[in-house]
Amino acid sequence: MLPADSKRVLLYAVTAALMLSEGVYDLVFANMAYDATGQAHSVATTYAIGYGAEILVTIFGAGFLDYFDKRRVFAFAMFTKIAIFGAAVAIAAVTPMSAPVIWAFAFAIDLIHHYSRLAVFALISALFQRDELGAIHGTNAVLGGATQIAAPLIAALAIAGFGLSYSLSVSVALQVGALGIALALFRMAEYRPSSNEHTGEPLRAQVKSAALSTLRAAREIAGHPGWRGFLGLYTASSLALGVSVLLWVPLLRSFHGVADQTTGWYLSIGAIGMVVAGLAVRNVRGDSPNLGYLAGSLAAAAGGLALSIAHPGATWLAACATVVLFLSVTLFFRTATVVMQANIPEDRLASWYGVVDFTNRIFGLIGVLAAGAVFDIVGPVWLFGAIAAALVIISALWTLRAPSLVPERVLP
Repeated sequence: MLPADSKRVLLYAVTAALMLSEGVYDLVFANMAYDATGQAHSVATTYAIGYGAEILVTIFGAGFLDYFDKRRVFAFAMFTKIAIFGAAVAIAAVTPMSAPVIWAFAFAIDLIHHYSRLAVFALISALFQRDELGAIHGTNAVLGGATQIAAPLIAALAIAGFGLSYSLSVSVALQVGALGIALALFRMAEYRPSSNEHTGEPLRAQVKSAALSTLRAAREIAGHPGWRGFLGLYTASSLALGVSVLLWVPLLRSFHGVADQTTGWYLSIGAIGMVVAGLAVRNVRGDSPNLGYLAGSLAAAAGGLALSIAHPGATWLAACATVVLFLSVTLFFRTATVVMQANIPEDRLASWYGVVDFTNRIFGLIGVLAAGAVFDIVGPVWLFGAIAAALVIISALWTLRAPSLVPERVLP
């Protein structure tokens, strides 16, 4: 059995490979979609289709991670994803892919890729102890910041070196590497199965239970005041933060006059905030409520948004605000992940998280579309000012409702 530090190193290597692969194929597919039609809407459609796939797999597939060996589910998802990637590379090498074909591959790959991410989420709780969660998610946040800088560079080098058709092979190689490292981790680390994995039920009954597990989890959360409150505040927080991040480039372009070719620099600068947040999350304890971290991160995000609209054309303010926003977003989501992994019962972890993720994505999709329209009508100052005010209120609610949201008190 591996020492704890060695296990973590292998997990970090898997995480980094998956993040880099996603960053590469996102950029490659976006370029392929644009080349196929010459229109920006095809790129937006590519992302929307992938997002829809993630929503579907969350609500219908998360429960299988509670009823079947998570290691085997992850390995199967990875093998399937690698095969789909290989098919995409083979077809692209023979003939340029049309937009519908690109969208079909984007749907299939995002479907499986998101499932492998859900599997990693569940595996962390099955392979590591609660007191390790802060260090794990803090380091993963640091890796997230590093890959945000590295992935576009790797994608650009792959496209320049291999051409657009073959550049997906870099993602294939990263996926193969992630699978190989994961298999090594599984062989050498102790695995704690959930009680649902050994019920003795026939396979057909287990599949039925798994398929309905997320729907049951939705009823359980809705009927539990503590978790219902947690889900409501988490969804509101995610919506406000998600809208801010996704409309950040329009804010930079319209309010601060940043050139299109320069926006990437601001996002890279934002990775500094992600790294700092990751270091902070390493101090988050798995046996503590940590709700103060959540409230504080939202208050900081409100400050970053206020800073971003303080003066038009002040690019140095925009850069500082970008760092603050990305720090706040990373701190919030990584801390919330620790809270959920540490306090949701292990035999229901994937199902309950599936409900949280599904709710977050549905409201996020609606919110982003609505906020984009509002941005065009009232402009960035009113929109981001309103979001900043909402974040202050939500932060206060996390603090005021803390006694009823303490994880130890909301366990079923």
